[in-house]
Amino acid sequence: MNTQLSLIKIDGLKTTTIGIEKFPTTFSFEDGIKALKQIAQGDSFLRWIIGDILNHMMHKFCLRDPGTGQFKSKEQSERAKLIMEATNLSTSTLNDCSNVAFAFTVTRRRDTVSWSHHRELCALDKIVQDKWLNRCEIEKLSTRDLRTLIAEQSGEREAQQPSLFTDFNLIKTINELVRGLTQLEQEKPLESWPIAFAKKMLEDLEEPYKSLSLLRTRLEDVLSK
Repeated sequence: MNTQLSLIKIDGLKTTTIGIEKFPTTFSFEDGIKALKQIAQGDSFLRWIIGDILNHMMHKFCLRDPGTGQFKSKEQSERAKLIMEATNLSTSTLNDCSNVAFAFTVTRRRDTVSWSHHRELCALDKIVQDKWLNRCEIEKLSTRDLRTLIAEQSGEREAQQPSLFTDFNLIKTINELVRGLTQLEQEKPLESWPIAFAKKMLEDLEEPYKSLSLLRTRLEDVLSK
């Protein structure tokens, strides 16, 4: 076992270099705080462990109201603060750990591809993520190479995108987004989403939602005449 992983001494906690395979049923809030403190100074691959622990603890010990997104009690809010303060890592780093672990379940992570590579792929569709991970394994891409290739491919798709009136790829893209969000919610209930991930999702959806609502209203006006 990696010497860094041996630092984590919690009975029943099964860890690997790509995350936590299983949390024991007896895993307590105190166990989580202890584990986070033990691995805070570890290598970057331990970001997987940190993310898994953060998400597990937030979901188990810091429940939120589905309607408001607020913690259900002051005690749970205080627990969330203790969790975030258990390491000396910045809030942005902890949010990254949480978001990447949330985006890639343990069975989808590649031990031959770094955590940083996975982070570059977080915003992509699962099928696309897997294709890029395959390329990373085969071509030994650096994170910079990966970022550049993704940007280039994205630019090519935009340049090749035909007019809305020559085909309905735009509508297809919107439908794919809705299906993707529906699938994500089925796999992981909204209440379990990391707060930073949920906030970013809400921000990203706000402008398209306004634009689509306005477009729908205008179309209805046109068709009613």
